[in-house]
Amino acid sequence: MAKWPIANLSQMAKVLTLLYKGKNDVPRRPEVFLDESYCHLHHTSRNTWVPHQGVVLAPGHGPLVVIFGAIIVFRNGSSNKLHGELVPNSVHIWDPTIKPPGNRGRKRNNADEWDNIPDVVKDANIMPNQVDYHGNFNAEIFEDLFSTLCKALYEKYGPVNIHMDGASYHKRRVENIPTSNTKKQEIIDWLNAHNIVFSDELRRPELLELVQMNKEKVTFACVKIAKQYEHEVSFTPPYHCELQPIEGIWSVVKGEVAHSGPHPNLLSVRNTLLNAFKKKITSQVIIGFWRRALKNAKEYLEFDDNAQLMDEDFDEYDNSDEDCVI
Repeated sequence: MAKWPIANLSQMAKVLTLLYKGKNDVPRRPEVFLDESYCHLHHTSRNTWVPHQGVVLAPGHGPLVVIFGAIIVFRNGSSNKLHGELVPNSVHIWDPTIKPPGNRGRKRNNADEWDNIPDVVKDANIMPNQVDYHGNFNAEIFEDLFSTLCKALYEKYGPVNIHMDGASYHKRRVENIPTSNTKKQEIIDWLNAHNIVFSDELRRPELLELVQMNKEKVTFACVKIAKQYEHEVSFTPPYHCELQPIEGIWSVVKGEVAHSGPHPNLLSVRNTLLNAFKKKITSQVIIGFWRRALKNAKEYLEFDDNAQLMDEDFDEYDNSDEDCVI
């Protein structure tokens, strides 16, 4: 009998509850799926089979571009007909090694053609990472892009549900949480500030245990940003990219890069990706991936009725799934 962490199951149930309502699987309100990805200059389309009937695209090597984007599924008018689309102006693609004048970074003749890189990315003081694309993001970059996205979503669609994975830069808390390196008095001050009752006889390890039990009192910055626009944020369970429809979108657009290669430079890769977003990512494609993710979630929940649960403290904060086809 399979064992599942309780944290995973509770998140799975929340994902399914938010994803649809009624027999026709129609979203209660617009559902947004946000993610980051990457594409190497020499991206290939070799496939590796993995559990749960998923497919992971084998990465290329060398220089890469970073991708940020969001898709949305919503009810079109009063007909209950589903419609899917890229959230307008949500897709950003950049070469992390290109920096504006005055900053350290590789300068090239075509640098001017990358002038649409968001300012927060240009100004970020992080070293380009061509091994792990997550290294090209931090909380500052994400929250800036996310804030702009939330405002645009509210203006066009009204309040929405936003789904994302548990990458560490997605989950910055609005204040620091005491750690094992925190002085005892600072831990006590934090507990008092949050009106947590404790005995004066408790030692430092016991105080830290209280902190862990109550850290959910401190919200994530992205949740606070979303609430300003009446949006609700949901984090998909760790290691379950098959619950994220946008993973399928990445596979489609990156497949176009693989099929049209070799590419002379990253600008060519970016332009191919943008063209693929425009021509290949239709409402039908998005709805297809959304329905598949919903089917996966339902199957997990049916399976979970017979699963043996583990009371496990599951660390999801540093997890972000690699691209996969759901």
